[in-house]
Amino acid sequence: MSLQLRVYVPDHPLIKHWLAVARDRATPPVLFRTALTELGRWLTYEAARYWLGTVETTVQTPLTECAATFINPEVPVAVVPILRAWVGFARWGPSFAAFGLGLPSGFGSG
Repeated sequence: MSLQLRVYVPDHPLIKHWLAVARDRATPPVLFRTALTELGRWLTYEAARYWLGTVETTVQTPLTECAATFINPEVPVAVVPILRAWVGFARWGPSFAAFGLGLPSGFGSG
């Protein structure tokens, strides 16, 4: 079996909208940060759809007991944005660890 890079581009209108806002050079910094936060939220939703570990349990509602699904806190999830601007995605999930990966400013320019 060979290793193959898989790229999935979510075809969601809100992802397309916030990506366009982030790409537009006329976008003010405050709106750019909002766009990154929203992109992070929607991309996390799409990425976590099938691979995020869950646990099945029950919870007590005001009326009765009911089935419930929670994110498994024992399965570590790491988020590693490559570009410094994408660190705004760090507010992705309840138990996600965020790490930065990249090169220092000006690397390779001299």
